[in-house]
Amino acid sequence: MIPIRERKEHLLFNKVPVMVQTKTSYDVGEVIKGVQSNIPQVLVSDLDYIIISDSEHLKQRDLDSVYLDGVIYLSGDIDGNKEAILTVVHEIAHSTEEVFPQIYEDESIEAEFLGKRTKLYQILASHNVDMSGLDFLNAEYSEKFDDFLYLVVGYPLLRNLSSGLFLSPYAATSIREYFADAFEEYFMRDPKGVKLISPAVYFKIEQLLETLGERYI
Repeated sequence: MIPIRERKEHLLFNKVPVMVQTKTSYDVGEVIKGVQSNIPQVLVSDLDYIIISDSEHLKQRDLDSVYLDGVIYLSGDIDGNKEAILTVVHEIAHSTEEVFPQIYEDESIEAEFLGKRTKLYQILASHNVDMSGLDFLNAEYSEKFDDFLYLVVGYPLLRNLSSGLFLSPYAATSIREYFADAFEEYFMRDPKGVKLISPAVYFKIEQLLETLGERYI
């Protein structure tokens, strides 16, 4: 931890404090600008802080970022401004689903996600991948399932096998990562791609923005 007198504070949307408590490999000011230019302010209204530090919350799980109880904890070692912007947006997605849990109430996102998980199971089975002991119909995060995708199947192969099914290999990890990945794609790259690949998430984001009085596209 660096001395208080050397800590720097920025503001996201002139409201959310961004506390810099460690050296960064990216320009914090540019990252803030990048987030502000892509994310409607209404979606960070319940965000309390962004803290850039060597937090135990990150070290314990070997993460670059995590959202917990109104705070985004962010590593200073993320490689470059673009990746840091995407990382913050990804965590804003997790704050959004916590603040607006109604996006899951009709279970349309879960049904879509589990349908894709079932198809993924069939694809992997056709390639003789050992999936014993894995529950493809559990929508919540499982470290065992995460390790299976990343370490056993491998993201390069998974990306090829799941093309057109998931927006990225990590989106297959859990329903929350499925939502966050689509949220990131919607605001940072291609909303139409989200509508094509993850229509249930697309319509929930559109519905949420309309309810909150925002129009993005």
